[in-house]
Amino acid sequence: WQMTETDIPYMALPQAVRKSFEATEYHTSWRTDDVDKLERKGVETVYVIEVEKQNQELDLYYSGEGVLIKKVVDTDDRDDQYLPAPNVTLTDEMRRFLDTKYPGLKLIEVDVEDEGRYAGYTEVDIIHERFGKEVLFNKNGEWVLTSWEVHFSTLPEPVKNRINDTYPGQVDDDDVEYVEEATGCTYYLIDIENSKQDVKISADGQILN
Repeated sequence: WQMTETDIPYMALPQAVRKSFEATEYHTSWRTDDVDKLERKGVETVYVIEVEKQNQELDLYYSGEGVLIKKVVDTDDRDDQYLPAPNVTLTDEMRRFLDTKYPGLKLIEVDVEDEGRYAGYTEVDIIHERFGKEVLFNKNGEWVLTSWEVHFSTLPEPVKNRINDTYPGQVDDDDVEYVEEATGCTYYLIDIENSKQDVKISADGQILN
């Protein structure tokens, strides 16, 4: 057994998931489509809310506690999109690292990046301190970086000021990630509308790229 996918009515979602979802723009300005409950081998149960807006479709992954784990573009061309990645396992070293750095974590998913700069790297989705975090390990099983979404309102003032001054009106509240790298470098990764690349900004408001 690998997975059970159950199509459930919206009101069958845990109350914490509904409360979290209904506080987002996806509830007010997007149309809710299917709702799925995913039970998968070796990881936490998650709930996927599919939303649509014009020609856009997104899958919103929530934990049972209402934590938004990730947002994935729904392309409707994969019948196996929820299945666990085949033959992908965590090494003992990876597990020790995760348990040490993120005590009390909840394991959501283990996958392998299939494109881009980190192709072939292992991506581990976890919940830690009520954040949905993506932990990345290289092909040797060494930690590379961890990232998670943060709301614009929680950013340090120097970061908000730099964004507002340099990119006025070009950043959505939910298009910001915090990144910590194994090198010790930490920064905010900002998705700028109509730009071909994200912008890295340090906590003191300096643009790094």
